[in-house]
Amino acid sequence: MDSYFYNDIIVDEVNQKLINDLQTFAIKNLKQIYLINKPLGTNYSYEYKKAIVVLIPKHKIWIVNCGGDSQEDFDNYCDDFIDDLAAISDKYNYIENIGRKRQWKNDLFYICDINAVGNCISLIKETELLEQNARVSNLLISLLTGSINDITKTGKEIPNDILDSVKRRIVLYDGIQTDFIYNKLSKKVVKIQGLAGTGKTELLLRKLKEIYSNVETKGSKIAFTCFNKILAQNLRERIPEFFNFMRVEEQIKWNETLFVMSSWGSNHKQLSGVYSYICYNYNLNSLPYSYETSFDLVCKKAIKELKSKKEIGYCFDYMLIDESQDFPKSFLELCELVTSKQIFVAGDIFQNIFDVTENETAPDYLLNKCYRTDPKTLIFAHAMGMKLLDDNNPESYITWLTDSEWELCGYDYNRNNDKFNFSRKPISRFEDIDTSLINSIDLRVKSFKDYSDEIIAIIEELKLNYKNVMPEDIGIIFLENENENYKLIDILSSKIFAKFNWLANKGHVSKIKQPGQLFIS
Repeated sequence: MDSYFYNDIIVDEVNQKLINDLQTFAIKNLKQIYLINKPLGTNYSYEYKKAIVVLIPKHKIWIVNCGGDSQEDFDNYCDDFIDDLAAISDKYNYIENIGRKRQWKNDLFYICDINAVGNCISLIKETELLEQNARVSNLLISLLTGSINDITKTGKEIPNDILDSVKRRIVLYDGIQTDFIYNKLSKKVVKIQGLAGTGKTELLLRKLKEIYSNVETKGSKIAFTCFNKILAQNLRERIPEFFNFMRVEEQIKWNETLFVMSSWGSNHKQLSGVYSYICYNYNLNSLPYSYETSFDLVCKKAIKELKSKKEIGYCFDYMLIDESQDFPKSFLELCELVTSKQIFVAGDIFQNIFDVTENETAPDYLLNKCYRTDPKTLIFAHAMGMKLLDDNNPESYITWLTDSEWELCGYDYNRNNDKFNFSRKPISRFEDIDTSLINSIDLRVKSFKDYSDEIIAIIEELKLNYKNVMPEDIGIIFLENENENYKLIDILSSKIFAKFNWLANKGHVSKIKQPGQLFIS
């Protein structure tokens, strides 16, 4: 399984060479390639089974005939496939931006027989698209892979500058993310791990949508949980918006088919937490939250009680667990006892590495590409956080990871005597930007405490360099939890409003995002 290559095609003698060549090219050149024969995440099906659709961002969409027995059947397949793509475009309102199929069918598709492919590397070069056609192709690929974008924010027009490119990026799930969403592993507990910003929560939402709306699993009882009550409430508010965006036609039946709650809950409110609900459902002795009672202890007691019963049945069919690094193993064991079909567990690989008390098994899906942050910024943040830049005092390092742990975190590195050279592979979010020309980190050293005027000057620079910058594009973070900083945040908020007429969202107070407001915490 590789993040740059996704294959939904059964390999046989006819297509084996083409598939192998495309996979080799994708991995060697860090180029995203998908192989499908129907739009992913849809109920469309086709009688003709000997076609491969090759999706390469910024390229024409290939439809390759690997059968050769009936040209008419293949032609019908092509027509039906493109018609269905047009229907999906209409469903998600893409049609208003990319036009009807007559406007892109001839220019953005390459239809051929497998014998005519020849050297696939040459064909990749020949089918490369430029500028607006490349952007429309990426939008079509997003529809075919189920990576649905908000077309009102993305649009088909070429971005104006770096900030515009990042804000209007076309999101395409990589190979590992796509495999997690659509592949059905035949195991009870499926684990995904990744750094912050690798899309774990988004993937759990996509998996939830697939389970909730799929004909085979419709009507299943599903629980979605996390440790933090605020995050659980955020998920409960986010799911209806996400389902509406994804055009899920099934109405949400809260606390009947879908349960979204924190892990512990209250023994007086059975629907306030997974543990509370389990105790209520099986008539167990529920223990209330207290600083003297660990969650590990209450889960172990519940497990012991459940195992003492002869037949307990199941109270959930599926369960999705976010931020699993916050939980003891006993909670996951408890969830497994009461869930009949599958549990999907997502956790932070970085936090898990530092948790020396837990010996986690290897994840089924490792997400080591952070799509939220420029790789150079992420390297710098890790180096600062782990004190790896303190050359004068190596003993101050928080820890030094093993070779395999660095790789789990998405790093490539090599040793040069007593020095290590670290790098991260480029990510698709920034593929249109020559990051070598960008100072993604700009250090400005000040010797005085009140640097609010310096921050105001930086915001003025941003407004000058990026005409479409909005307040919500900017975040200001104070690292030290000191009273002076809280006073400085108040001063800075007033100055920002006076200078730019922008409101500041004090994140440590509001705990939520505020559209149209600059973030400070």
